[in-house]
Amino acid sequence: MNQMMALERQATSLSMLCLSNLEWLEVDENRLGHGEDGDLDFLSSLVNCTNLQVFAIDGNNFGGSLPESIGNYSTKLRLMVFGRNRISGSIPTGIGNLINLEGLTMEINRLTGYIPSSIGVDCSLELPRERTEIRNVLADLCSLREVLLGRRRLQPTEHVIGV
Repeated sequence: MNQMMALERQATSLSMLCLSNLEWLEVDENRLGHGEDGDLDFLSSLVNCTNLQVFAIDGNNFGGSLPESIGNYSTKLRLMVFGRNRISGSIPTGIGNLINLEGLTMEINRLTGYIPSSIGVDCSLELPRERTEIRNVLADLCSLREVLLGRRRLQPTEHVIGV
C-alpha cells in the first residue's frame, strides 16, 4: 500500500511539471491527503507554474510541513489557501518573496513557531503549540495580533478574508 501511495505522489509531481500556463489551481474539500508526512511533496513541483495566481488546497486532510520552495512560486500569486488540513511545522520564511500575495489562509492546521517577518509585517507573534486556528495571515497581521492571541474578539466591521 505504501508503494502505491509513493507512486501516486510521484505521478502527481511529474504531472505538475507540465503546467507552466496554469493560472488557477483550486482543489478544495476533497480529502486527498492522508494526514501524514509526504502529503505535500507535490508542492515543490508548482515552482514551474510561472503564471499561477490562485492556489487553494483547503479541506484535504494534507499532513506534513510546507516546503521552503513555496517561496519560489510565481510572483503573480495573489492568493494561497491552506486551511482545514493537518499541516505542521512552521510557515516558510521564503513566503515573503511572493510580492503580490494579497491573501494567505492557514486556519485549522497544526502550525507552530513564529509568523515570518518576511511576510511584510514587523511583528514576532509566536503561534501556540496546541492546534492553531489562524483566521488569516495578511499584510495587516499586526492589527490582528490581539485576536490571534485571544486577547480580543474580531469585530464585525473588520474585514478579514476567509472568516
